[in-house]
Amino acid sequence: MKHTPIARRNAALTLSLIGGVTALSVVSATADPTVAIPGFTLNTFGSAPTGATKIDSITVGDNSVFVGYADNSIKTGGANDGTSTIAQFNLNGTLAKTFSVAGHNDGLRLDPYTNQLYAMQNEDSNAQLQIINTATSASTVYNLPSVNHGGGFDDIRFLNGNTYITASNPALANNTDPALLQLQVSGTNATLVPVLYGNATATNSANGASTQLNLQDPDSLTTSPDGSLVFTSQADGQLISVHNPGQANQATNFMNLSYLGNPIQIDDTQFTSTGPGTLFITDSSNNSIYTVSGSFTGATYSAITDDLQEQAGGPQTGSIGSLNSDGTLVPFVTGLGGPKGLDFQPAALPTPEPGTTAIMGTGLASILLLGFRRRRAVNH
Repeated sequence: MKHTPIARRNAALTLSLIGGVTALSVVSATADPTVAIPGFTLNTFGSAPTGATKIDSITVGDNSVFVGYADNSIKTGGANDGTSTIAQFNLNGTLAKTFSVAGHNDGLRLDPYTNQLYAMQNEDSNAQLQIINTATSASTVYNLPSVNHGGGFDDIRFLNGNTYITASNPALANNTDPALLQLQVSGTNATLVPVLYGNATATNSANGASTQLNLQDPDSLTTSPDGSLVFTSQADGQLISVHNPGQANQATNFMNLSYLGNPIQIDDTQFTSTGPGTLFITDSSNNSIYTVSGSFTGATYSAITDDLQEQAGGPQTGSIGSLNSDGTLVPFVTGLGGPKGLDFQPAALPTPEPGTTAIMGTGLASILLLGFRRRRAVNH
């Protein structure tokens, strides 16, 4: 998940939660990060494998936590692109195994239907997808053709039996190329089907106005409780929601983001359920994984990658913000250096049936679809 700046401005696992959930062993919490809301516990989780650096993506599933380390790789790929390390941790924070992938790993997602791990490399150009059987360590590599004049692909999500990816680093100042695509793999072949273009018309969730987008930095991808695809356009400071992706009634909403009164860019966004659970956070500044455990209320959280201290010319700082209905983010975890990846583990995570979407609370789904519903009410 790259960090293309917005125009510069002035400026483990403690599941000893509720109801007798068994506690899992973790490393002691560090002194710097702080949870801004009472009732939550922050800890560090696991330790990076020997030599693994530049932590980024994280995904939780199949009783494991998978983490991507970019190591010595470069984002553009090519002959000297280097390799990345994918680490598989048990839920108690112990390292189970590692996988090596060619290129710069960014997107990382476990397919809930097959338990195969999808690792996306080289988000700026010469993109590759490596699908890993975590039980056998066997893998298949797919070279993905650019769809946006030489750019690559960033993140991956599974929804209703389909696989979706974001097309990152577009070359056009006015992006008319695909920004969101459906990925289909068969044997050693990969097919890409556009779902949303960079200049699509979308509804502003704050006021219901219809606007033509110009997405310059499609990035992290997630799913909302109502089954929409939600992705960050990082340098644009926007969150995009695509309802009914690929269907005749597809609808798109966007939200402009701000933090402490300033436009902001974010990396991962994560929906949470209501009840006990754990939010996983990767921090690139110290190559660490943090967990925040407590009783959640279905809020939505985002990794803020250019906090106010950095904007004013100081060292890189970052926060995890809780997203409000008007696009403002308020502090949830502060004192991070470079927050990147987020994922959430409910205390009791049900196994989704193939072809279904797990419902993970409420909150941002209704926010992002507000403009869409308002427009339908006017039209009908």
